[in-house]
Amino acid sequence: MGPETIDVLSADDINSLLPIAKQCLHSPQLEVRRDGLALLVTIALRPDSSQLLELYVDDIDGIIGDPSSPLRQGAVTVLILTRPKPSPKVMEILESHLEDKDSSVMLSVAASLLEASNDPTLIHRVLSVVQKRADLPVTNGILGQLGLVRTRNPEALSFIGGNLDSANPASRRAAVEAVSRLDREVRVKFATQLGRIAADDTEPKEVRAKAVEAIR
Repeated sequence: MGPETIDVLSADDINSLLPIAKQCLHSPQLEVRRDGLALLVTIALRPDSSQLLELYVDDIDGIIGDPSSPLRQGAVTVLILTRPKPSPKVMEILESHLEDKDSSVMLSVAASLLEASNDPTLIHRVLSVVQKRADLPVTNGILGQLGLVRTRNPEALSFIGGNLDSANPASRRAAVEAVSRLDREVRVKFATQLGRIAADDTEPKEVRAKAVEAIR
């Protein structure tokens, strides 16, 4: 059942489908569980999905909490997609997986929390976990997310600035990219660091060009 069909169904119609999806999630057969999750993904794209799926988020969390499940990332995706925004319960579930051992799951959770909330306490927790993790793909992914949400949070901006001075070229590149997405009045705070990168002949040409662009 595709998104176009799901979109035209009434809330009552969706509520009649959800118990079937739940049964699928608890099936011993992987493909059946996969089909149930695929149905939930399409439902999550509806503008009222947060309310519709609220009674089933514990079942979805059960998949995320199973380290052996190949469907964990898909389950995280369902929670992330709920609209108009993730419910408090979903946010609580996502935060409970913030220190997941699987870097891809952890990154998805951390990025989704940053997208869904600008609460300073939550941002602090996310960044603390990321810095403690010291995982390059995770760090760079979070830098990208901070750019996408155009953060103005002081701690997040400090995190970006610290990575502009990183000894790792990949982190510097990700930080430059993040700054380039920020609002102009925020970007000016990084002018000195960007100027240094733009003038550094050892930096890749495209990174230097991006730094110049971000200064303007």
